[in-house]
Amino acid sequence: IVEIMREVSDVIPDTTLSVKSIHLQDTIARAIQDKRPIFVLLHDAKEISMSYRVISQLANYKNKAVFANVKAPSTEITERFGILRLPSLIALFTSETAATDKQDVPPDYVHLARFNEKYTFNELSKFVEQVKKFSRIIF
Repeated sequence: IVEIMREVSDVIPDTTLSVKSIHLQDTIARAIQDKRPIFVLLHDAKEISMSYRVISQLANYKNKAVFANVKAPSTEITERFGILRLPSLIALFTSETAATDKQDVPPDYVHLARFNEKYTFNELSKFVEQVKKFSRIIF
C-alpha cells in the first residue's frame, strides 16, 4: 500500500505556492488585500501532504483562495503564529464586512485559524469549508 500511495503521490503535482519565510508576510498581505483567504502549510518534509495538494487544485477553491507552503519556517514565523510542531496548517482571512468596507484591511480584521486534525482529505476539506463559511468573501 505504501508503494501505491507513493506512485499516486508522484502523479499529483504540487501547485501550491512555495514561499520562503522572509516573503510570507508579503504573500499574506497580498492575499488579504485581494480578499482571498490564505492557507499556509508550515512543514519540514521533503514533500507536502498529498491531500493538501489535491484540495488546492479543486475547482471550488482554485483562484478563490491561496494555498501556500513554507518549508523549514523560521523561528520568527513559528513564534508569530504559535506553531509548536511541524507540519502545521494555518489560515488567515477577513470577514465579509472587513473586506467590503475598506480597501486596506486593518490587521484587527484579519482572523487566524489553526488546523488541529489529521492530514486526511476529509479533515482538510472540513477545515477549508469552515474558513470558507467564516470568510464569505470570494468563495
